Amino acid sequence: MSDRKPRLCVITTGGTIGMVRDADGIAHPPVDHSDFHNLLGPIAGRYDLTALPLMNRDSTNMLPSDWSRIAEHIDQSRGEGFDGYVVTHGTDTLAHSAAAVAFALGPPPLLSPVVFTGAMHTPDHDDYDGLANLQTACRVASANLGEVVIAFGSSIYRGVRVEKVSATELDAFASPESYALGRVAEEVVLHDDAVRRGNEAEHPHWPAETGFADRVATVSLTPGLEPALYESLLVSDRPCRGVLLRTLGAGNVSSRETTDWVRWIARATEQDIPVVLTSSFFGGRTDASGYALGQAAIEAGAIPHAGLTEPCVEVKLRHSIAAAQRHGVAACEFVRNVMAHNYFGELGGSPQSTTEDE
Repeated sequence: MSDRKPRLCVITTGGTIGMVRDADGIAHPPVDHSDFHNLLGPIAGRYDLTALPLMNRDSTNMLPSDWSRIAEHIDQSRGEGFDGYVVTHGTDTLAHSAAAVAFALGPPPLLSPVVFTGAMHTPDHDDYDGLANLQTACRVASANLGEVVIAFGSSIYRGVRVEKVSATELDAFASPESYALGRVAEEVVLHDDAVRRGNEAEHPHWPAETGFADRVATVSLTPGLEPALYESLLVSDRPCRGVLLRTLGAGNVSSRETTDWVRWIARATEQDIPVVLTSSFFGGRTDASGYALGQAAIEAGAIPHAGLTEPCVEVKLRHSIAAAQRHGVAACEFVRNVMAHNYFGELGGSPQSTTEDE
């Protein structure tokens, strides 16, 4: 990028990084974005910044349609010469949105990185971290990086391989069973596994696929939980399109009497409703085949995965169901194949490797 200022697009979506507190001390999104845009002042001299106030939401109110909207705005501006994108976002669902934008924009290398960031404290707080995180994100967006990442504190995380692990600490994110993709100190230091920028001649960008299925349910198994309580997911006028079944261990599912979830899985599979097994443990890895109850769930049609984070497994399920609908193919088999593939490094390691089960 020679000596010219890096040209960055800063997309604001809301979140604590720009919230204000009312007279009762309750934080909420501001009426307009002007106060937040004033934060860009201290760093504007180092970059050619274009600010895009896309939405103004507490991230708890983010929907899959909002993921699509963020990705569509990035995709539509990919020919406008931006060296990178910074997306400010609330932290509660920041990892979901980062993973979703990665899936929507297609496998790396991207020609320009997309860097998500946010804050743990509001601007009026003595320990406000939003400006520092925004400065870090701009530096990362200017680096030789070609994928969707989260920059938070001094760490850089792959967008499909990160979870929020604290509601109070400034270092609120981590990558399970993985190292950070890079660090930011005097320089931006990237790990060897980080995907570098592509070039248009060799890596023309993939057509964006910004669809994410609705009506995807998450069910957390607990001792004695009866599948009859979730009958409406299968038999209502608008049955669900997919289910994340969060198991108690590495994929075991009860088959006893009124808590027979194995039979429920079989019924869902017969209706082409994918049921993906995940775990309540950090990292979500399932290895259901090691126990009889887990093997019974797989034989009934349940789909395991090899260590997706909790945000990413939901995003990947929604994205793959939408893709199956778009291609007019059976959802269960399509989702099973997609879950085995490491498109973006979401299963750990480098992108585009595959598991032995694929």
